[in-house]
Amino acid sequence: MRSDGYIIAGKRILLVDDDDDRRSLFADFLTVLQARCDMASTGVLGIEKMLNTTYDMIVLDVMLGPMLGWEVFKSVKQRKPDFQTPVLFLTNLGSDAEEAFRSLDAGKQCQLESKNISANDLVRVMEGMLI
Repeated sequence: MRSDGYIIAGKRILLVDDDDDRRSLFADFLTVLQARCDMASTGVLGIEKMLNTTYDMIVLDVMLGPMLGWEVFKSVKQRKPDFQTPVLFLTNLGSDAEEAFRSLDAGKQCQLESKNISANDLVRVMEGMLI
């Protein structure tokens, strides 16, 4: 956090999650931090938004059903090779997700965290990715 407020303030963030309640709760939380939030409830809608809008960060659920978050990311990278927006993947899959995440070979552009992350840690991770 900066001395004059959160780094996240004013940033445009896309939330891609198929759980309506979690998506709304997360958007409300980020709005309190003065971030601008767009939302998508499916991977297909998320891809469309990522290809047509510039975001400062993407928060992407891994288990979107029927499309996985990894597939969303790969689809965007194939269609837009210069895509460098930070992507925070959220999951409850544990070590299985870590192995799949490593196979993305996305470098520092992406990070994987548990959906059970605390609000304070979530802000810390997101701000670290935005620096």
